[in-house]
Amino acid sequence: MLSETVKFNIKDMLTIVNIRIITLHFCLFLLVSFVLFFSFNPFLPQEYALPDAIISGLVFSAVTGMLRLVVKYSHFHSLSFLQRVIIHTALGIIYLIIRIGLECLFLYAYLPLESNWEIFIPVIPVRLLIALMAYILVLTIYDRKYAAESPEDRMLEPVFEIPEPEDSKEEAEKINYLERVTVKNGHKVEIIPVEEIIFLEAEGDYVKIHTTDGRFLKEQTMKYFENSLSPQQFVRIHRSYILNVNFIVQIELYEKQSQLVKLKNGIQLKVSRSGYATLKKVLDL
Repeated sequence: MLSETVKFNIKDMLTIVNIRIITLHFCLFLLVSFVLFFSFNPFLPQEYALPDAIISGLVFSAVTGMLRLVVKYSHFHSLSFLQRVIIHTALGIIYLIIRIGLECLFLYAYLPLESNWEIFIPVIPVRLLIALMAYILVLTIYDRKYAAESPEDRMLEPVFEIPEPEDSKEEAEKINYLERVTVKNGHKVEIIPVEEIIFLEAEGDYVKIHTTDGRFLKEQTMKYFENSLSPQQFVRIHRSYILNVNFIVQIELYEKQSQLVKLKNGIQLKVSRSGYATLKKVLDL
């Protein structure tokens, strides 16, 4: 059980906390608070300027984190120019409303009721200008950062990650890998240990399994076997072949960008460029 194997202490917590994200937002908080303090200082008394800057910095850091997630998962760069203008304008209005609203809410909660709220009126244009500039800057940075990523690559970075024990990982991987394959052969069911599989070949909607005892058809996909067989033993050397590396006798150059593998049973299989790169890693060539 995970609860029995994972024990947390201070050192463990430091290793699972995503320090990068926390540090980034803390630096944003300090920078924005510093800039806002000196921007508001000419208009506000010091007893108001400092808490206002700190509250604004905290709100900016939090709202910027939410804006980053919106940009990351919205894939704005795939839209037309007009669509981007409309969406960015609407998002900017929402951003300003949320940010200014939260700042006013926290100021109202922090300052006493008898405070002179009229002194904040002169800083409203400055507050809006800084918020607008921050929105444009953050949007530009994150839009460019995530523009080159595909939606599949956009995984939310967790602030806290619980590392799985290495023993549990290895055990789970072993359990997930196939140890045998069952195929129907007429009225019989053949059970094939994976050690006896020489290679698998794509055959339309089926997979032809070449073994030391013969060939069998299995109604399954190559992708299934690629994911279900141990990658240290079975390699997808070509879109049509998955090979058991234990049966390789020789590898030789076939064409300029491809190779041939010779197997113990005398069969030769073509290896694609990407398949050869994977094969080299597995064989440590």
